[in-house]
Amino acid sequence: MREIRHANSLGICLGFAAAVHHFLRDAAATQAFADECIAVSVEHQLPLWHTMGMMFRGWALAEQEGGEKAIAQMFEGVTAYQGMGMGLGARLCIALLAHAYLKVGKCEDGLGVLNGGLALVGECEDRFCDAEIHRVKGEFLLGTTPPDPAAAESCFLEALDLSRRLAARSLELRAATSLARLWGRNGQAVRARDLLGGVYAWFTEGFDTADLQEAKALLDALGG
Repeated sequence: MREIRHANSLGICLGFAAAVHHFLRDAAATQAFADECIAVSVEHQLPLWHTMGMMFRGWALAEQEGGEKAIAQMFEGVTAYQGMGMGLGARLCIALLAHAYLKVGKCEDGLGVLNGGLALVGECEDRFCDAEIHRVKGEFLLGTTPPDPAAAESCFLEALDLSRRLAARSLELRAATSLARLWGRNGQAVRARDLLGGVYAWFTEGFDTADLQEAKALLDALGG
């Protein structure tokens, strides 16, 4: 795509390359593609791809460095996205921002942003990341003062159900990992191991990715 010198096509490719590496939780690669996406978008005045680059760059910074800088950059991206009147991708933007709050440990603030953002976008059509939104909400509920493990468990179960209905195996693994971790803490190690082990066993590749490594570490800790 770089060779054909078509700026809009290059912006699309770079933005989606950043998205793919974000789902793989490869922050360095996400930032590299997002930085190039931003540069191309600024040079050729492509506001949509610029916004996408800002969002994924903010996520990558939060993963690698944390801090207010990443969250501020993501807010700038969300605001620009809303200003363009975009609906498609809005829930993904909210999920990315919520991840940043979770990474820096601001659970109360993150929960407020998550609930407010979902109310703002309403019932838009792109629901593919709803399972992850419910999972992150559950993590927030465990990090608030006082924590609410019962409500968190409900969120994780909802995330698990949504991911299964979509046959979204990666999101199912994330939901199962969060739920198994909670059950393990609550003295339900066998139940946790059975759940996570069953989901983990489906995978035949990608064992060097962060999600599968995290799941395997938890299984080992649970005695599986």
